[in-house]
Amino acid sequence: MQRVRRGLLSAAAVIEEQLQSHGVRYRAAMVTTTYRNGVSWSPLHLTVSLRALKEWARRRGIWVKYVWRLEFTQRGVPHYHVLVWLPRGRTMPLWDKRGWWPHGMTNAQWAQRPVGYMAKYAAKGADWPPGTAATRGARWFGAGGLGAEGRLRALWRCAPRWLRDCWPQGEPLKRLASSWWRLGTFCELRSPWAAELVGDGVRFTWRGWPPDSVRAVA
Repeated sequence: MQRVRRGLLSAAAVIEEQLQSHGVRYRAAMVTTTYRNGVSWSPLHLTVSLRALKEWARRRGIWVKYVWRLEFTQRGVPHYHVLVWLPRGRTMPLWDKRGWWPHGMTNAQWAQRPVGYMAKYAAKGADWPPGTAATRGARWFGAGGLGAEGRLRALWRCAPRWLRDCWPQGEPLKRLASSWWRLGTFCELRSPWAAELVGDGVRFTWRGWPPDSVRAVA
């Protein structure tokens, strides 16, 4: 859940920095989507809604940026929180009224401090509550409208500290499997920390970078 929090807040902070550095006037709205009784969750539901949002913006010749978070009630019912940035003076329609979210209800409210507003949702629901087996493996969060440079900056910000200490922000970076990271186009590096389960917790041991922890990109 720390990774979820870092990822969400990193993406939100990068979006705000991009807009502010270019002097763009904007405002942000928090949209909450809920399911009505009898409707089952699908990973495509939010994908289709966000596609409709982007098409609405495209037809009006405006930009749109967003971050989103999957969350569950105590009963295990899923819902989404979506923070949407728009040009100041623009207001998007309610998603359920427009047909973008036909699976239940939505509401929206303006966020005076968007990053702070998202922070309280960033790490909620640390455990899968009862009844969520059908959504196991779902993505916890995502972002859109960052651009290639923004995605790299957000990825670097939510990377582990050891990597940020040895690789500059904004340079090509990619997360791989099993604690491996690709740095630029020439090197892949594995985390210098080894993790093992100890009782109910996890113990981390520094192992450094032996020869099998560094490899050249083919």
